[in-house]
Formats: sequence, C-alpha cells, structure tokens
Amino acid sequence: MIGIVVLILIVLFIKFEHQAKRLKLLFVVLILVFLYFSVTSVMGKAGIKFDSLENVGKAVSLYFGWLSNLAVSVWHATGEVVRTVGSAIKNVG
Repeated sequence: MIGIVVLILIVLFIKFEHQAKRLKLLFVVLILVFLYFSVTSVMGKAGIKFDSLENVGKAVSLYFGWLSNLAVSVWHATGEVVRTVGSAIKNVG
C-alpha cells in the first residue's frame, strides 16, 4: 500500500520533456492501482486465496465476471443519462 502511494508521488514529481508522457504514465499507474484494489476487494469478499491453480482459475473467472457486470452497469447508467438529457433538450425546444 505504501509502495503504491510512493510510486504515485514519484510519477507526479518526475519532470518529463512532454506533459503527454507524464499523463500517459499517470494513467497507467491509475489503472494498475484500480486493478490492485479491485482484485483484492473482490477476492477478499469471496474468500478466495491464491494457493492452488484451481483457486487461481476461480479467481480469474470471478474477477472478470465482476468486471463485466460493472461495465454493463456503467453502460446502462450512461444510456439513461443520454435519454434523460435528450428528453430535456426536446422539451426545451
């Protein structure tokens, strides 16, 4: 946990030639942090330990199922927002 915070601070204070490189590296670090916390959260709640190949297979299946469910939820929420905004624009005009 402390290592992740230190890594983020290092990325924030490194001077790059171009700001785009800094943003790309920060984006990759944020994705890795998300993966770490989401995997530990999902596996902790399910009580799965990585002590056998069978459990690793269950963990991968569970994690990608959770991730796909999250993506579907975001997709539906975004669709509802777009529909609501579209209706509001129609009603104004």
